[in-house]
Amino acid sequence: MAGFPALSGFWQGVLAAVAVLTMTGGNLIALAQSDVKRMMGYSSIAHAGYVLAGLVVFTPESLSAALYYLLTYVFANLGIFGVVILVSTWRGGEEVTRFRGLGREAPAYAIALTLFFLSFVGIPPRLLRQVLPFLRRGPDGLRLAGPGDGAQLGPLPSVLLPGGPGDAA
Repeated sequence: MAGFPALSGFWQGVLAAVAVLTMTGGNLIALAQSDVKRMMGYSSIAHAGYVLAGLVVFTPESLSAALYYLLTYVFANLGIFGVVILVSTWRGGEEVTRFRGLGREAPAYAIALTLFFLSFVGIPPRLLRQVLPFLRRGPDGLRLAGPGDGAQLGPLPSVLLPGGPGDAA
């Protein structure tokens, strides 16, 4: 906003408000969807807000971070849509319920989808390589294995692990 110094404070405030609205609104609407492609579409509105938040600061570092975020977002989104297309063709629909039990019936798809979704929340692959070997499934959710059986992480949806809540026996 260097070209308009008198307006920069005003426009930064406007863009910050738009970023907050798109992040919040996109995610809330995405949560209400039952179709995976629609959910991803509304999620992309939220992700536009994340990029806009980087642009509001308007420093070389924030612009570089926004560009890096866009690049990683494109690859994660392509991966998610690729798996969604494969699963929806195989199971005959794009509803969230069609993804139940995916870990049991097609573990490779479930693992790929999980890794792509984890990249959306910023979990890098290196961290996953270090943590995944220590995860163990228990009767009440996922646990960190180790001395004393580790910490409880809570139940995960059936998309992630076979035999989870909502799976048919």
